[in-house]
Amino acid sequence: MIKAEFTKALTIALREDTYLKLKELTDEEITSMAHWVRHAIYAALEREEEESRSNETEKSHQDLF
Repeated sequence: MIKAEFTKALTIALREDTYLKLKELTDEEITSMAHWVRHAIYAALEREEEESRSNETEKSHQDLF
């Protein structure tokens, strides 16, 4: 039996122009909107984590002086 990878649903409301742009992009890439949004979320979380690590490193360097 295959275990489901994605088990938590998320419903969001978008402005019509945002939805149409997302639809255009996903149609061009031949991918689902869900896949595109998941990828965008993962990328944003990765940037947040990198910024957090950078800030911690910066703070530790400041503490040395």
